[in-house]
Amino acid sequence: MNKKNNWFYNINKDSDVVMSSRIRLARNIKNFKFLNRLSSEEKQKIILQVKDIFENINLGKDKNLKFIDMNKVSNISALSLAERHLISYDMATKPKDRAVFLSEDETISVMVNEEDHIRLQVFSNNFDIYDIYNQAQKIDSLLDERLKYSFDSELGYLTECITNIGTGMRVSVLLHLLALDRCGAINKLSNTLSKMGFIIRGSFGEGSEVKGAFYQISNQVTLGLSETTVIENLKSVVSQIMAQERATRSSLIKNDINFQDTIMRAFGVIKYSKVINYEEFIELASLVRVGICGNLITEIDLKTINYLINNLGPANISNNQQSELLAFDRDIIRAAVISQNI
Repeated sequence: MNKKNNWFYNINKDSDVVMSSRIRLARNIKNFKFLNRLSSEEKQKIILQVKDIFENINLGKDKNLKFIDMNKVSNISALSLAERHLISYDMATKPKDRAVFLSEDETISVMVNEEDHIRLQVFSNNFDIYDIYNQAQKIDSLLDERLKYSFDSELGYLTECITNIGTGMRVSVLLHLLALDRCGAINKLSNTLSKMGFIIRGSFGEGSEVKGAFYQISNQVTLGLSETTVIENLKSVVSQIMAQERATRSSLIKNDINFQDTIMRAFGVIKYSKVINYEEFIELASLVRVGICGNLITEIDLKTINYLINNLGPANISNNQQSELLAFDRDIIRAAVISQNI
């Protein structure tokens, strides 16, 4: 696996805690019923309409969108897209009458016929939410001009799920909160966030298991608040959480010899292992990542550990090998890739 120069691996001032930010817009087309009432032929019409639009607009360098018919994608390739958050696992496992449009740099993903007619996602590796919001708005306006969205003057954008009615916008930030996790602060944080209209989940959103202390924080409320209010509220909350995580990390690294030992042992295991499964790797990589940010580990940089975290999932390894692999074979390859990069 060669390192890619894409958005996920760029390092900035918030990279110690922020893994990525995302804007997701849920939209439906006025002249079509919701997806659960559409025929296969109607779903294909939606795909063709969106395809025609993207084939005739220029979004700029590395931003033009490539069409992917999910019916023609291998199971391994589909799951690798889901592992990289570019499509949902539901779309990966149920590809019929579905498509996705991806930018070359993978910062833009437009899922067609997922839960709504259109699910537009824009990603960034930093905490500049307004930048990705403006990008999403530009594409959203282009689509609305040509397709005409379902919109109600009182309710806002009409969506399949009632929890998305209003702005139809979900703003989420993926954070690495190992120190707060180890100190048992997540449950209290979750309760506080819930009262403020936010939710904290695993890195793959609703229903996903938390691995490596990577947590996604997003808004729950889409009705009755403007997009800018939601963004400002989320930025304020996340900024406070980032400050708490940094302070807790600093204290643990300076004052807890056992924490230091755990980090260095984790580095030794991933560096010298010949076989390592994904779950163990993520837990160890989480510790190593904090060690890098705290200057305990200098043999590997933050860009490299981010690359490994994002590319060593089961489906990505199999997809890179272009073959369905047994779990043990993937574990051998994972250990070899880690060794090559450290």
